[in-house]
Amino acid sequence: MNGLRVAFIGGLLSYRALFEWLSPPLFAATMLATPAFQVIFFASFGAAHSTRPAEFFALGNAVQACAMAGIYGVAQTLANERTFGTIGHVLLSPANRVALYLGRSLPHVLTGMVTSLAGLGLTVLITGVTLAPARLGPLLLVLLATSAGSAALGIPLGALGLLNRDTVVGSSVAYFGLLLVSGAAVPAERLPTALRVLGGWLPVGNGVSALRRLFGHGPDGVFTMYLVHEALLGVVAMTLGMVVLRYVERRSRRRGDLDLF
Repeated sequence: MNGLRVAFIGGLLSYRALFEWLSPPLFAATMLATPAFQVIFFASFGAAHSTRPAEFFALGNAVQACAMAGIYGVAQTLANERTFGTIGHVLLSPANRVALYLGRSLPHVLTGMVTSLAGLGLTVLITGVTLAPARLGPLLLVLLATSAGSAALGIPLGALGLLNRDTVVGSSVAYFGLLLVSGAAVPAERLPTALRVLGGWLPVGNGVSALRRLFGHGPDGVFTMYLVHEALLGVVAMTLGMVVLRYVERRSRRRGDLDLF
């Protein structure tokens, strides 16, 4: 129970702290307007320059948009502990480290799901694609697994941000890299083999495939395979992030330079 309390309260407070440097209107524009333009652009451009229909690109970009909250939000939240001078209190806390860091990720998982749902609503408006009400449950599972996977990827990026002054460059490379290799913007079969394989072993890519499968064929065996793969990759990314955070913590105790810029 104490771990849940740490995760919930710590996550809520860290999420509210974002508004110290990002106003609510700007936050809404970042989380909703940017993904909306992304969906519109790739739906129009992809349909005009390939044999794929507009909904193929719109669906892929709608679910990939959750990575904006997961990657940028989680990485910045963790790195802000150093920027605002609170990292020392975090490292001295006897609280469970998994609850402490995962709690800071949970609000961004929900934000990512809302972002993707908004993108899907836009997809319905501009392409006319529909989804049977019976498939809404599997749809939410896809968005949850994909958003959680992208947030898990933001944890090691945030940990690296504790060692460097800037997380924006690394987060941008990760976000737009996922946009490329996940198959959201470019069909996977058009990618070089190395990028196609990389996209299959990083979060988000299997979520994109699962969503398209759900809209095209329903929750069949192939859909389940993509969904399970996405969830497992999220667990791997989260574990990697925890390992990196523990390394940063031990390094800071040894060198005493975590508060220095």
